[in-house]
Amino acid sequence: MPKKFSIVVPVYQNESNLHHTVPRLLDLQENLPDFILELVLVDDGSTDGSLAILEHYAELHPSAVRS
Repeated sequence: MPKKFSIVVPVYQNESNLHHTVPRLLDLQENLPDFILELVLVDDGSTDGSLAILEHYAELHPSAVRS
């Protein structure tokens, strides 16, 4: 059974950076062939579009992204 590599990212008012950050973090899977990559993206009450973006990535990558 493969091991899991989890990255926890706090998110607050970070809408403008998420479309760059999340794909780069997902690309880490290529460098971790012996692990299952898990991104735990925690929105801390953002009032911008951060939560919607996180939910979008969670839908696109359900096995890797948790929000």
